[in-house]
Amino acid sequence: MAESTPNNSTGNAYKEDLEEIKGALEKIWQLQRYTQKRRGHKRAIIAIARMMLTCLFHMFSKQEVFNPADTDYSAIPEEMYQKFQEQYDKNAIKRLEKRGFTIIPPVATA
Repeated sequence: MAESTPNNSTGNAYKEDLEEIKGALEKIWQLQRYTQKRRGHKRAIIAIARMMLTCLFHMFSKQEVFNPADTDYSAIPEEMYQKFQEQYDKNAIKRLEKRGFTIIPPVATA
């Protein structure tokens, strides 16, 4: 026979699990909307499914529990961050010029 526990402690555990699931789903939906804008609806679904399957594969092969805290984006090397920032700036300028804006680069003062 299963051991009985008070309702409030079990309810709190379920509530915490549901909050974790809710947070993970919100991140997935944000990623889906971002990918959908760039690639389209069908490709966004395929991209997210592939990410989830890759995550599951690594979890099962390493026999680990999923831990979203493992992804530490602050550990990105500075030169890689600068490269991504420059690419983002270039793409933003291209999009603005495509819409008819004139971009004047700032004058460097020495």
